Amino acid sequence: LPESTDGPGMLSKLVLLLAVCGARGFLLPVAHRAAVSTTASQYAVAARLPAVQMGRGDKRTKKGKRTAQTFGNARPKNGKLRRERDGPMENVAAVKAAAAAAAKAEEEAAAAAAAVKAEAEAEAVEEVAAEPAAVAAVAAAEEEEEEEEAAAE
Repeated sequence: LPESTDGPGMLSKLVLLLAVCGARGFLLPVAHRAAVSTTASQYAVAARLPAVQMGRGDKRTKKGKRTAQTFGNARPKNGKLRRERDGPMENVAAVKAAAAAAAKAEEEAAAAAAAVKAEAEAEAVEEVAAEPAAVAAVAAAEEEEEEEEAAAE
């Protein structure tokens, strides 16, 4: 900084500093207002508009989309992410109908198997009930053969 703190050079720097920092209500002496006002306003406008907008104000970034409460390529919705990851979903009604048909077919198959098993058990019970009679018939036939052999001797 120059040693002199007086003059239009220092005053313009002070005005520029206050314009950039956002000071309001700063009054210049009347003699210096015309010389400094155009440059100070130009610098103040330039200071408020950054060259590159990034962050909350930029709708092309995730943070900007969250601030604006919008969605897009930078911030896709959950459904779009799921479709990209897993592919399109199946028709839910068709899947439920197929599951119900499969369950019904399984129940019918189980009922048929139970009927076959019950029939087999009934046959086994009949055979067991018939066995004593068959054993008695075989024993009677053997006795007759022995009697015939004994009579033949």
